[in-house]
Amino acid sequence: MNYYKIRYSDIYNADGSPKPDTILEDYLASVYAQDPQAYTGNFIEAVADNRELTPAQLPYSMHDNGYQNNTILDNLIWAIPYGEDTNTEAGLMEAYNFFKTPGFAQSEDILRRAVILITDGQANRSVNPAYSQIYAQPDSVDSDFFPDIPGGPWRYFMYLQQTLPNLISEIGNRSATYDELILALQRAWQISEKLKDSKDGNASVFVLGIEIGAQTPGPYTKEDVLDIMRTIATTGSYLHEAAENGSENPIIEELERLVKNLLVLTGSLRVTITDTINTALFDYVPGSLRISGTQDGIKLKSKSAPDITDPSAPDYTVYQKPALLPDVSDGNVAGGVITVDLGAVPFPIASSDSQAKVRLMYEIKGKGSAYGTHLHTDNDGETYASYSEPSHLTADNSDLTYSDPPHSLYFQTPVVSCCPAYTVEKFVGISPENTKYKSLKIPACQTAFYRVAVGNHTDSEAAFPLLYEAAGAATLEEAIHSTDRRILAENLTVPANSVREFTFQYKTDCCDHIIPDFAVLETPSGLLYDNASIEVQDGFASYVIQYLDRRTGRRICPDKLVENVSACTKIPVCRCVRRIPCWRYVGASACCLDLCKGDNVLKLYYVHR
Repeated sequence: MNYYKIRYSDIYNADGSPKPDTILEDYLASVYAQDPQAYTGNFIEAVADNRELTPAQLPYSMHDNGYQNNTILDNLIWAIPYGEDTNTEAGLMEAYNFFKTPGFAQSEDILRRAVILITDGQANRSVNPAYSQIYAQPDSVDSDFFPDIPGGPWRYFMYLQQTLPNLISEIGNRSATYDELILALQRAWQISEKLKDSKDGNASVFVLGIEIGAQTPGPYTKEDVLDIMRTIATTGSYLHEAAENGSENPIIEELERLVKNLLVLTGSLRVTITDTINTALFDYVPGSLRISGTQDGIKLKSKSAPDITDPSAPDYTVYQKPALLPDVSDGNVAGGVITVDLGAVPFPIASSDSQAKVRLMYEIKGKGSAYGTHLHTDNDGETYASYSEPSHLTADNSDLTYSDPPHSLYFQTPVVSCCPAYTVEKFVGISPENTKYKSLKIPACQTAFYRVAVGNHTDSEAAFPLLYEAAGAATLEEAIHSTDRRILAENLTVPANSVREFTFQYKTDCCDHIIPDFAVLETPSGLLYDNASIEVQDGFASYVIQYLDRRTGRRICPDKLVENVSACTKIPVCRCVRRIPCWRYVGASACCLDLCKGDNVLKLYYVHR
C-alpha cells in the first residue's frame, strides 16, 4: 500500500466492512468525460455506460458481473481506474526493506532468504528519484504531478515520461512506451542488485513470469524483456515462465518447480583451463587474449570490463551483463602456456538447471616453419580443463568443500593450414637418419644431430643472403645478437618448389641442461626462423677393464664389464686395480676414464713376480 500511501481507513469501515469504490465514479466523471474518444475500443466504455462486460472483458474484473459492486480494494488490485500501472521497482524495494529490517529473516544464509517476483514483465513505472517522497493520494489532482517542463518526468512516486495527452491515450490501450518499459525494468534491476548483494540485502531472487511480452511497436523484443528479468533474478535459471494457454494450473505448477530450487543445494565445479600453444610452429600474439561467456542464456563480462551503453555497439545488450568472468591478460600467458582460473562454474549462485559456457580466444602467428595443411595449434595432451567436484559435508549449512583430487578433461587441438612462400624448419634427433623432432630428451655426453630445411614453395628460384643457427638462444632476439653463430650457408639459392637441407651435430656434456637452438633465414623481405630444443638428462654408461701382460699384451684374466654408471663419472685407475696371484700391477693406459668423452676401455698392465 506504500505505492499509493493508502491507509486502512481509506479502504475499510470501522466495523471492518469494505467501503464501496467512489474513486471509479469520480474518475469517470472528471477524467473519462473530458475526452471519451480517447478510450474508443477500450472496455472502460462499457463501464462508463453501465453495460455488461463481454466474456473477453470480464477477466479484467474482480467479479463475474463486472465492476458495479467492486470495493476500493478490488479495483486497487487491478488498478483499472488508476492507469494500469505496474511498479516492479517499488515491490522489490519493499522486499529489500523487509530483509534490512532486524528480526525479519530467520537465517543469514543467502540460499534460505528468498524473494519470489511474480510479474508479466510489463513494468511501466518506477520511482522518480527526484521526487521519491511525493505519493499519489486519494485527494490528489493531476496538477500536483505535472512536469516542470513539457515532456519532462512527473513529480510522482512513479517515473512517468508522458505528457498528459499521452498518458490519457495510454490508459485507453493499457500500454506504456517501450522506453518506459525498459527504463522501469532497468530500475527494478538496480534494486535487485542491492537485494542480491551478500553484503546488503543478502537474498536470493526468483522470478515467475506470466505471459511475458514486449511493447509493440518498439526496438525491444520479448526476449529482451526476458533477459532483463533473468538479470533481476539471482541467476538466469531462477526465471520460470508460465504460459496461461498450457495446463489448467500453469502458474501453480511453475511456482512449485521454482520453489524446488530453495530445497536443493547446487554445487559448482572449480575449473582451471590450461592451453599449451604449439610453440614449435606458432607464437602467441601479445594483447590478444579475450574471454566471453554465457550462463543460463545471459551474456557475461569480465570483472573489470566496462559496460557497453551504446546501442549501436556490436556487443550491446539491453541488460547489464553480470561481471562473473575473470579478468584475463598477457599475465595469464607464460612460455606459450595459457592458464586461466575460472573459479566455480556455473558461476554461483546456480541452480541444478544452470548451464555456463566460457570461451577463451587469442591470436597466434605462424613461425617460418609453419607450413602445411594439417598443423596443430596446440600440444596434444597439454590442453585441458582441470576441475574439482564439490562435497557437502555438513547438513545444517550450505558450505561446500573441494578436497577431492582434481580431474582433467582434454581438448582436441585445432588444426590449421599455413602456406607461406618460403619456410625454414629445424629438427633434432639422436642419429643422422632420425632427425625429425622439435624437442628431444637426450642423455648427457651423447651427440644430438640437427637438420635444417629451407623450402622454396614458389615457381621460381629463390636466393637468400644468409642461413645460420644459434645454440642456446631462447628467443629470436637472442639468436640475432648471438656471438656464437654457426653459419650454415651464405648467398643460398633454392630451386623452385624445392627444399635444401643442412646438417650438423652437437656433443652434449655434463653441464648442459636445456639447450634451445634457433635457425634463422635472412630473406629479402625479412627474417624467418624456427627452433628446436634438447633437454639433457643424466645418462648411464658402461666401461670395460682389461688385465693385460705388459710384455705380450695378452689377457691374463677375463675382462670386467661395469654397467649403469653415470655418464658424467670419471673413473680413477686406483678403483680398478685388483690383485692377481703371481702378477704385479705396473701401470695403466690412462690415469682415469672420462666416460663423457667416450672413454670406455681401461687397460691395466701386469708383469710376473
